[in-house]
Amino acid sequence: MSAKFVLRQHVRKIGQSEVRSVEQISQLEPGKETLYSVQLGADFATREWVKESELEVVKPTAEQQKQYTRLSGTLQALGHRHRSELPNGATSLSLNVTDGRVVVEVYDNQGKKMGTVPNDKTSPAFSFALQQFLRETLPDPDGIVAIL
Repeated sequence: MSAKFVLRQHVRKIGQSEVRSVEQISQLEPGKETLYSVQLGADFATREWVKESELEVVKPTAEQQKQYTRLSGTLQALGHRHRSELPNGATSLSLNVTDGRVVVEVYDNQGKKMGTVPNDKTSPAFSFALQQFLRETLPDPDGIVAIL
């Protein structure tokens, strides 16, 4: 029996409204029901193990998907405009919200985190552009991804 959900996928416990993300997957015995460790956002204290049959997929509304696409495009444009300030080999940016703090992470083509922006080397223009962008409402509790 293969896993129905994947890591970082948004799920909801059936009958509940809170959106959680899958953080770990465990299949104890072949043929037995898969267990998922899920949590609310980045709050480790809310992590719990749940049976596959107790979860359902959370799908974004058409409006949320439209807003995500627009914000991802804006983040992508910022990355292109300020490419010289990103680490050499950067291929994607991921805007994440952790404990109410917004961070833009930079990744290479292998998915390895290379750093974050803004940092102490970020120009005032790029910092200002990011600050303006971060004032936008995020449609996804895990943030926005942009391919460079």
